[in-house]
Amino acid sequence: MDFRGVEGTEGVRAILVSILLLSTAAEARRVDAKFLLDVGPGVAVPIFGPDWRSDTNASFKHTLRIGGEFWITHRFGLAVEADADVSAVMIQGDGADARFRGLVGIRELIGFNVGAFFFRQAVGFDHLWGANAKTPFEGATAAAIEMGLGVQFKFARRGVAGFVTDFPVAFYSSIAIDVQFLGFVGARI
Repeated sequence: MDFRGVEGTEGVRAILVSILLLSTAAEARRVDAKFLLDVGPGVAVPIFGPDWRSDTNASFKHTLRIGGEFWITHRFGLAVEADADVSAVMIQGDGADARFRGLVGIRELIGFNVGAFFFRQAVGFDHLWGANAKTPFEGATAAAIEMGLGVQFKFARRGVAGFVTDFPVAFYSSIAIDVQFLGFVGARI
């Protein structure tokens, strides 16, 4: 409908537009966004896979997770992350192979007064190469997923420390599943 030229409708339309704008502005919430950086050591323990569990031992690892936290309310938030893990894979009787895992994922955050619990899911790739490989690109690459849960505590205005337990799964010719225990220190800027 065209209200132009109809007396009094401009005022009514202006009032309706103002009410609409005010109602949506009142419902809009400010999302508290923070840069996420977590660095931590841990251990990966093989728990499933016909050859994986019998051929490998628990292995020390390092992780770096970068992304952003988006707090929708004081008690609920989401985080996106890119995850890079590097570890030596201890092979029984043969020394160590190396492993790199690259993932992207999301965390669901449940906040409390001094920190947050979180659940995380990630997808990416897993790359293994042996001690005799001439370049890091030699070896085997497989699709990977990772699910886990953790807790983080604020220890400074922008600092957090926490623990996470993850279950990484790599889909090589047979499935390789670990349980990993990580401690981390991080920044929320």
